[in-house]
Amino acid sequence: MNWGRWLNQYGRFLSGERQEHKDADKIRRYVLEEVIEPARETSAATTDVLVRDVNSALQLNEAWPNICQALAGRKMQELAEVPPPQRIGAEASSATIFRFDLDPAEYWADAVLQERYGEPINRTKKIVSYQAADGRQLGLDSEASSAQIWLEGIVTPLPDGATANRYTATSPRNSNLPPRLRYGGTEAREVSLITIPNADALRSLLDTYQSQDAAFENGLKLLRARFLSHCPDFRSFAEPQSSYVDGERAYKIAAADKVTGALQEAFDDEELGRQVFVIMKEAAKDGPLVRWQTEDDLKKKYPWALSDFYRYIGRLVRSKHPIEESLEEAFKSFQELKDAGAKVLTYGEQLNILITAASMVHPQAAAPIKKKMINAAAEALGQPALFPGEHFDQENYSRFKALFDRVFGVMNNGWGWGPRDFFDVQGFLWIALNYEQPVTPPIQPANEQSVERTFSMKPTNLILYGPPGTGKTYRTALEAVKLCGGPVNYSDDEPGRAALMKRYYELVENRQIEFVTFHQNFSYEDFVEGLRPVPLESENGTAAGFQLQPEDGIFRRIAERAGKRVAVGSDEFQLDTRSVFKISLGQSNQAQWDWVYDQSLEEGYAYLGFKDVDWSDPKFADREAIFAELQARFSEEPITSQMGVVKSPDRFRNQLKVGDVVIASKGLNAFRAIGIVEGEYEYAPRPDGRYCHRRKVRWLWDDPDGVPVSEIAEKRFSLDTIYPLPKSRLNLAAIKRYVNSVEADDQAGEILPHVLIIDEINRANISKVFGELITLLEPDKRLGQANALTVRLPYSKREFGVPSNLHLIGTMNTADRSIALLDTALRRRFRFEEMAPDTSVSAFKAAEVDSGVPLTAVLTTLNKRIEYLVDRDHRIGHAFFIGCKDRADVDEVMRHKVVPLLQEYFFDDWNRLAAVLGEKKGKDGAFLTCDLIQDPTESGGEPLTSWRVRAAFAVDAYDRLLGAAVPANDEQATAEVSDLA
Repeated sequence: MNWGRWLNQYGRFLSGERQEHKDADKIRRYVLEEVIEPARETSAATTDVLVRDVNSALQLNEAWPNICQALAGRKMQELAEVPPPQRIGAEASSATIFRFDLDPAEYWADAVLQERYGEPINRTKKIVSYQAADGRQLGLDSEASSAQIWLEGIVTPLPDGATANRYTATSPRNSNLPPRLRYGGTEAREVSLITIPNADALRSLLDTYQSQDAAFENGLKLLRARFLSHCPDFRSFAEPQSSYVDGERAYKIAAADKVTGALQEAFDDEELGRQVFVIMKEAAKDGPLVRWQTEDDLKKKYPWALSDFYRYIGRLVRSKHPIEESLEEAFKSFQELKDAGAKVLTYGEQLNILITAASMVHPQAAAPIKKKMINAAAEALGQPALFPGEHFDQENYSRFKALFDRVFGVMNNGWGWGPRDFFDVQGFLWIALNYEQPVTPPIQPANEQSVERTFSMKPTNLILYGPPGTGKTYRTALEAVKLCGGPVNYSDDEPGRAALMKRYYELVENRQIEFVTFHQNFSYEDFVEGLRPVPLESENGTAAGFQLQPEDGIFRRIAERAGKRVAVGSDEFQLDTRSVFKISLGQSNQAQWDWVYDQSLEEGYAYLGFKDVDWSDPKFADREAIFAELQARFSEEPITSQMGVVKSPDRFRNQLKVGDVVIASKGLNAFRAIGIVEGEYEYAPRPDGRYCHRRKVRWLWDDPDGVPVSEIAEKRFSLDTIYPLPKSRLNLAAIKRYVNSVEADDQAGEILPHVLIIDEINRANISKVFGELITLLEPDKRLGQANALTVRLPYSKREFGVPSNLHLIGTMNTADRSIALLDTALRRRFRFEEMAPDTSVSAFKAAEVDSGVPLTAVLTTLNKRIEYLVDRDHRIGHAFFIGCKDRADVDEVMRHKVVPLLQEYFFDDWNRLAAVLGEKKGKDGAFLTCDLIQDPTESGGEPLTSWRVRAAFAVDAYDRLLGAAVPANDEQATAEVSDLA
């Protein structure tokens, strides 16, 4: 026995402590004596402990969580004299691995940090401190029972298995931290304490930390160049009479001085709040700090809320509490007003009014902001949105202040600009984001716009592979929701799965997730783009033949969609009370009529043809009057009431109402503009007598190239020039999304993540489907990345690139095709993750309990036999049995899913199929019956073995499958059988 261990035990004996009095002690003692010390005797540097092995050796009852807790705790580290171990795999499962460093002085987390940053700048008993090249500092907690890293700011996304605790600039923390991470002082900043499971996760975290810093530096350089291009006379913030001081700072200082004056008056909170709001809304004629419309709507629509509205603003400005606490209370009060019915107080309005009001008295800690612009500023600097969602909390404010502090520090210490407060930071960001003069010199040559578009996007290319029934579909939905920024803490039971799928389908409806199944005939034309015959439309709205036109495939559609920013959270555009009309603006297939579309958008109208007749007279509010007028004027033409020349003017003049939505078509399969009708019918005659009818329209979105109509509607358009579209066949969420979208390089919107799911990715010819685009899938070749590439598509001749916010998830069934046979080009560009049968899934365990069948043992036994007779790629998945409520459900799964799958695996070799089920040749079994058919020719042929599936499985079928029972001579031994052979 090791002397150190003996002395440790003897000390425990003298203290009266019972040895191994509980499972945790047994677990730790077993790992120390049977794994760690033998490994030390071989001079190994590390040793791995598989949770399943410990469970088996100690004959525990699937005690995975207890084993993980015992091995991860401080007692284990003290007993074995080891640093915190690495945890590899799931947090607590049979497959979890703990990797122990055997030399107490060799701590894996410390080694990774030294590998990245060199020798520490300070080492104490509690904290090991490091410094990055950019000056940011990190701290490793030496006393924590798990690897914990202190970092500046916030790092997202976190690696799998990592968790984070965030500390605001005013939150106390470990006093041994390096200077930049410490609490207190003028340089106090927000920090994160991140718990890391293993070395790979730590390296991933540091990669993200470093990339976010690079994005911040590049973004700030770009914004600096833009700012200076607009303010060429700028030298510093203190420089008098510069264009910046005159145009951006002066009116804010004047407003803040007026608020300070109002605070000296004997106003109550309500009157003070009213005075402050008036000051802010009148601060600058060209750009007031707050919207006067909000106050106006409150007066007209919600007068009951006006008094409280003012009082809450006054209370905020007068508050002596810390600013984050005062803001949280004010936001809570505003939200209560909104919940009570004052819908004008959207989250964006709350942010604008309250944080701007706070900045009037705390310019060192707040600034006038608007939600879209402040989130755009964060994204331009490679940071996550500062104010996501629809509710305020102190953490949002802390991240806002941390970012402004960081920009302030660079401008002050790095550039020597001498900023005085957050007004200067906000003014700098607003000018840089609002003006896009050419930047000289360019920060990213030939790639500046794409850097702007996707600063911090990290594309995912993932393939989930495994046998049938291993939960690939569920996992795909979970990964897609996760990549779209949603929560992933869904429970593994039925309510949790239902909640996940509900969110998944919401994202599908919003067109952030698309799904496609590959098959043997799937082609490049289906996936990227191809030529399709498109009907031609004549001037009078009738068909005029066909022509071939490029049509987008699903990959190009979602890539183009992902490349558009979206004004998330906009409350302006609603479809609930509006009708939606399709309208043709000229004939899209004939170039001589392009002017109709162009002029409509330039002038803010929708123009309609069909006869040079003025329909302004009130009598034409009746369709029959229009019909009669046309018959009278054009008596030589055979006009009927159902012709377009009658229907279209009636719909355009009478049925289309102010406030309705018009969608401008491009042929029958695409649309190219969306707008809102803002004016009644007008007659505007032209010399040639064509397109004399118009309605005032505010065009909200347009794309001259057109977007497939399938993006917003179930069916393609008809030939009618104008007609109402049934809402039941429209994707209203997608329409709203297009309306809220802005150009990719417009910082007013947000970039949303998108996911394309490719089911059965191994069934198509990858080279033919992806074509030249396979290279563009690589993360560094995406738009916005260092080596971004584009290609010219063969049919449309348009430049095309893959945006960084488009993630790809593929699934492949290994029973159909081995992963080894996959296209090597695909294998190099995707990360592969195996989905193996997993009997530890909660839903599977629930099925085992509900059905009373030992499903874990049954599935394990079946898969061992399959792996022996075929291979591991053809095992049976656990998901087949999820949802089974009783024995009958399990029987149905076996009869209609498992046995047919085995038939396919063994090519109707029933002898091997029977062996998997534990059946004996020539005997009736629990699942199958076996008959011997004699040679009917009586020529001495060998009897034929005929297997059939029993109509009713034996009562002890599953015990017999496991080899735990012997068949009895009961009535079921000769039960009726059904022939599935």
